[in-house]
Amino acid sequence: MNTFFKTIFSVRDNNTLTYAEINQMVILMSAILIASVGLNTGSTAVIIGAMLISPLMNNILATGYAIAVRDIQLLRKAILGFFVQTIISLIVSIVYFMLTPAKAPTDE
Repeated sequence: MNTFFKTIFSVRDNNTLTYAEINQMVILMSAILIASVGLNTGSTAVIIGAMLISPLMNNILATGYAIAVRDIQLLRKAILGFFVQTIISLIVSIVYFMLTPAKAPTDE
């Protein structure tokens, strides 16, 4: 029974998320939440700040590099990662705007 739980919760397996991947998702969700607050309050500075901490640029740079060196495997991984990050961003922003009490649109 003890080995069963060790295999399920092992971080050494390729199928589980590593600490760095979980950390990157938390940073992404925080950046999207900050950007949503900035959009909701009409603060351009907050939106720019959220863009600075967002890890979305990693997969964009990896896509460009993969195209430059013609690495199809890296290109697939970068595009898939960008797609997953985009879906996470959309889910976080939809949940935020569903829960926020302010409903009036701003200029942004």
